[in-house]
Amino acid sequence: MDFLISIVVGFGFFTTVPVPFIEWEGKYFRYIPIVLPMIGLFVGGLGYLLMMLFGMLDTSPILYSIFIIIYFVVITGGLHLDAVMDTADAFFSRRDIDRKLEIMKDSRVGAFAVVSAIIFFLLKFGLIHEMLIREKSLLYFIIIPMLSRSFQALMLYNCKYATDEGIAKLYKGVIKKWDQLYIILFNTVVLGFALSLNLKVLPLVIASLLFAIYYKRFSVKQFRGITGDIIGAFLELTEVILIAIVVFVL
Repeated sequence: MDFLISIVVGFGFFTTVPVPFIEWEGKYFRYIPIVLPMIGLFVGGLGYLLMMLFGMLDTSPILYSIFIIIYFVVITGGLHLDAVMDTADAFFSRRDIDRKLEIMKDSRVGAFAVVSAIIFFLLKFGLIHEMLIREKSLLYFIIIPMLSRSFQALMLYNCKYATDEGIAKLYKGVIKKWDQLYIILFNTVVLGFALSLNLKVLPLVIASLLFAIYYKRFSVKQFRGITGDIIGAFLELTEVILIAIVVFVL
């Protein structure tokens, strides 16, 4: 029952999908990382269906690309984009770690956040547009959100927390290391199905793993560990990297 409730809690927090209100309790957080790949699969699957419907309108690749970007912002409520902006604001401030963490918690939007958001949108738009022009399979938009959230979940298990607040307060002492096996099993099943559809997923898995290793070291060096914003930014950056690999490698 706790796991089922965690699914509802996870969808309620990480997406804009209407779900019944449930009072959060610490025991539910154990299963949130396990739920993340499921959320990714749902977000990608729904996005794929909407892309197919939108494609029937015979629009230009430019408008199609804008639609895809807007969908992913709307379905997540801009949660991870906000994390990119906060992390960029803190990182590019070039202050000491404690000051960076203070900047990250500041609700005000800084110049670095705005510039980073513009660059991020332009890059993502360009890559998606190029993906459409090169006629890459839109099924990759199902796999990419799942992979990004799967490695995001694995980082929650294996990364040091920057502070004792935020995600550390939610997950520390609650999540169990061996629960990672469920994430790996879930990914194996879904990626096996993707292979049966002739999707080249191995380069995407390898790229996600390598970036996760780098990002873990980056987080410790720059921020003393991960925070909610840092782990949220990881998801968005991973997805951009994977889209680039689909465009230029696969």
